[in-house]
Amino acid sequence: MHVQQRIRRLARIHRVSGPWLGSLLSLVLTSALAAQVGSAAPSPGPGRVEATTAGADVLERARRLLDARMPVSASALLAPALAAGELAGDEAVLLAARAFADQRAWASVLGLLSEREGSTPAARSQATLLLARAYAGLDSLTRSAAQYRAYLDGVDGTPPLRARVEFARVSYRRYQWYEARDQLAFAEREHPEVAPWLRLSRLYALAEAEDRDAFALADSILREGRVPADSALLPAARLAFKLESPERGAALAARAGRGVRNVLAARHLGPHYLAMGDSASAAAAFMDAIGRGLQTPETGPALLALTRSWRTLRDVGRSDTRAGRHSRGAGYLSEALELAPAAERPGIAESLASAYMALGAPGRAAEALAPWTGDPASVTAPRASLWMLAASIYRALGRHGDADEAHKTAARGSGDVAARAAYLLADLEHDAGRPDIAGEGFERSYRAFPGASYGTRSLERLALLAYHEGRYEEARTHLAEYRERYPEGEWVQGAIYWSGKVAEALGDAQAASAFYARALRYNPLDYYAILAEPRTGADRLAAVGLREEEPLPDLDPIHATALRRMNVLREVGWPQRARREYRRASEGEPSTYGAILAFAHALNDAEWTREGIREGWRAQAIRGRWTRPLLEAIYPLPFREALVAAAGRNGLPPHFVAGLSRRESMFDPEIRSVANAIGLMQLLPETARNVSSRAGLAGYRRHQLTVPQVNLMLGTRYLAEVLGRFDNFDIAGMISYNAGPHRYTRWRDFPEFSDEEKLVERIPYRETREYVRAVTELAEIYRFLYPDLGVSNP
Repeated sequence: MHVQQRIRRLARIHRVSGPWLGSLLSLVLTSALAAQVGSAAPSPGPGRVEATTAGADVLERARRLLDARMPVSASALLAPALAAGELAGDEAVLLAARAFADQRAWASVLGLLSEREGSTPAARSQATLLLARAYAGLDSLTRSAAQYRAYLDGVDGTPPLRARVEFARVSYRRYQWYEARDQLAFAEREHPEVAPWLRLSRLYALAEAEDRDAFALADSILREGRVPADSALLPAARLAFKLESPERGAALAARAGRGVRNVLAARHLGPHYLAMGDSASAAAAFMDAIGRGLQTPETGPALLALTRSWRTLRDVGRSDTRAGRHSRGAGYLSEALELAPAAERPGIAESLASAYMALGAPGRAAEALAPWTGDPASVTAPRASLWMLAASIYRALGRHGDADEAHKTAARGSGDVAARAAYLLADLEHDAGRPDIAGEGFERSYRAFPGASYGTRSLERLALLAYHEGRYEEARTHLAEYRERYPEGEWVQGAIYWSGKVAEALGDAQAASAFYARALRYNPLDYYAILAEPRTGADRLAAVGLREEEPLPDLDPIHATALRRMNVLREVGWPQRARREYRRASEGEPSTYGAILAFAHALNDAEWTREGIREGWRAQAIRGRWTRPLLEAIYPLPFREALVAAAGRNGLPPHFVAGLSRRESMFDPEIRSVANAIGLMQLLPETARNVSSRAGLAGYRRHQLTVPQVNLMLGTRYLAEVLGRFDNFDIAGMISYNAGPHRYTRWRDFPEFSDEEKLVERIPYRETREYVRAVTELAEIYRFLYPDLGVSNP
């Protein structure tokens, strides 16, 4: 009773609720459980039902949840039962600790286990390993190392590879290179199937220890040929330079690929050549480093000491600004501008103006461009990128009239930037509610730039604008022109579908039906086929045999071996090495349709979905027609139970969540975008943090975003909140999820807002437009493939 009172009091203080109440419960329970189930396991009392049917049922349900990758749900099930005294003993406590470990709630693992003594050697061993992982997760490396040592010293038989590698990793982080080496050497002998990768890690440990034995190990790895040569040559070459043996380092680098040489160029190869008096080779090495963004702060000055030409000043200045050294970069660019020939100066002036803008000095940026922007009307062949930059600078200075003139001047140029400028001018007129002027602008843009993406987009907008304005004959003409001029264009299926809409508006039912049927046949899985289907009365999927079944062949032994290695490497924390094993298997034999399809399914079943989807597309390219197993290979559904539970909790259709997740991440829980969006539903860390408490994850930490269930709980909560903000309008949800709610709020002022199909076509951002179409079609594919989604739960 005392424990329960403490739990309730702390819950009120911290306002903890939902599944993460389990984290708090486990911390409160530490001392109580230690006393109750210490070194001797007591007989169950009336309120302790571990051995009873009810207790066994709870444990079995928790195991099923863990097997379904739902550790948050498992901990929510176990922790209250432990707190109430309804469960006790090693099995229950260790299962709860595993649930917390699987969701990376390391503090909760410590709360359960750190002061508790298991009743059997096996239980103590499991607890020790979980504690080692928890301390490592909390960066308490000395304690983690002690727990790993205790576990490995006491384990019966061969320890798990994961434990060896994790101990080596902790030792590496503690700069205990020889301990890491020894653990990896033990692992090599114990697990020969992945010995080449273990040797490679041992090489890195020896190289960090500056041990010359690393060279012999590197040579043996290279002779064996089981791992990429550059992986061994890079640490060996770095070690040679560290040990003041630059000739050896340069020789090793010469055996490596260009990527290794680029990595070594700035810090090692360039200075070595310079010391040897080979200025040309030193300059080439420094230029390689600068050209690939691998320079150090000293690389540019060292290169300029060798050659201070306008070209070198330009390149060093640009590399400095890319690296955030804007002030120094601007200085080099200013000097380059003075020395460069006339034809090169506009490009350098652009770079210099961009550097000044990064420094918050738009006035100086305008001065840098002034020699080329003084009289826009006199410019006959404008440099479009320069004038677009000038427009941005003028807006920053509040000179909006000059900005508009610069934008118009850019549109008189050539190339993709000019096409974009011309398109945006027309788009701005459309946004301002001047459709006639916008139409003229789109016409000019298309006629001037028919080969550019913005030119073809202008033709799309012309046709759709004419349709929206009720000028159906004009719309029909533009759509026919698109179909004829761009028969393989990205929007050709859309042009076919909208041709049907135009024919329908003109009262030509026969032509409309023909266009809709053609749109459906063009690609039955596409967004426009979904729109056309109800207008044709045909089953777009059955019409092309998607309901056809075919037996799935057995997995080829070569692929099976590769997949086993992949799984082992992922388990020990080496997913990129696992993907190298995949590429080796994928690029070799067997390469028949059946073997590839079986490999795709096996990869997906093992949650290697990016790779499984890729193999599915390879199989489709061979087969040329769809079957259900082929479709399932390309559109898998891992983490099904966790996805259904998260969707249901937030009132979302699971097919919609599946389609969105497939688009966002291809179901890779570790994936990270260039914008730092993470995991299955590609959440930004700040978004995840803001929504975490409302998702029932009050104890959330950023490193948990790659836990599938955690990511799904956060992502579905955010999506549900966005949809609720806009009356559960699914297009609003998709737009907001991809581009932000603020953009949808602005875009819904478009006159096309009243028509969902027209609104999607009007979305200004190509990425968001394609996103809405893709998620729509993916949700329908998942609805077809998994019609019972959400019916059963673990």
